[in-house]
Amino acid sequence: MTYQEAIEYREKNLHLIGKEYMARSIKEIFVYPLDEEYGQEFFGSLNSNEFDPIQTASIYGSDFGLRILLDGFYPTDLFHLDLNELPVEFGVILPESY
Repeated sequence: MTYQEAIEYREKNLHLIGKEYMARSIKEIFVYPLDEEYGQEFFGSLNSNEFDPIQTASIYGSDFGLRILLDGFYPTDLFHLDLNELPVEFGVILPESY
């Protein structure tokens, strides 16, 4: 999806923040570039204090997806997965083509 579409779908899924999944709390929903070339650089910024769930991805010119960030048991223990991996009960809203 385009960057703007990803932002719109992120907004539609903000109800997920704070819910529990895999014994962890959903901390954030963020936009990320699907292009593997940009992926390593982008995911390296997740542990940065300057990480912004919306703006960080905007510097990458590719298709975009949505991921959730789960709280860990320690401040540096972060875990993320694609939004479409959440069970149906969570009420995730995504385009049919995602």
